Amino acid sequence: MLNVLSSIEFIDKILYVIKTYSIQTIITTVISTFITLKISKINERNTLLDELRNIMKYSMEYPFLENEYFTNQYEIMYNFCKKHDITVYNCKIEIINRYYQYEIYCEMIFNYISKIYDFYKFNEKKINKFLDVYGWIKIHSQYWHNSQNHKESVDAYGKKFVNYIDNIYKKYPIKEY
Repeated sequence: MLNVLSSIEFIDKILYVIKTYSIQTIITTVISTFITLKISKINERNTLLDELRNIMKYSMEYPFLENEYFTNQYEIMYNFCKKHDITVYNCKIEIINRYYQYEIYCEMIFNYISKIYDFYKFNEKKINKFLDVYGWIKIHSQYWHNSQNHKESVDAYGKKFVNYIDNIYKKYPIKEY
């Protein structure tokens, strides 16, 4: 009888040790996962800040990209290139090349804002706290509202993001020159 009792006590002690270590393992795993996710989020935010710095650097190298007079001529240049079948590959006209550069710059801007939109999970307050979206996109209205670009935007970014940008433009109407 004594052997049976000591065997039961032994099994109880083993179960107690297993439960104790299991709980410790679970707690350690949860804490480790939480810290890993936090670090990942911080790294992702730092990557977004680095990308923003690069875009800002680019706009400083080519200040015409943020020049309101230049950006307000976008639709005229777009129609001119389309009418005369001018492509970036055969164009020797500097001003037209600048508008092609401008299109790429706008794509960079809206791609970046889309990443911010996804990063903050569509939370406009958090997005606006991180980045003044309207302040940045207001002079790029012609590019955004160009029928071809807008159609491509819906395909590339999805309807929800496009509605987000469209609502910003509706909320702060752009003055015409």
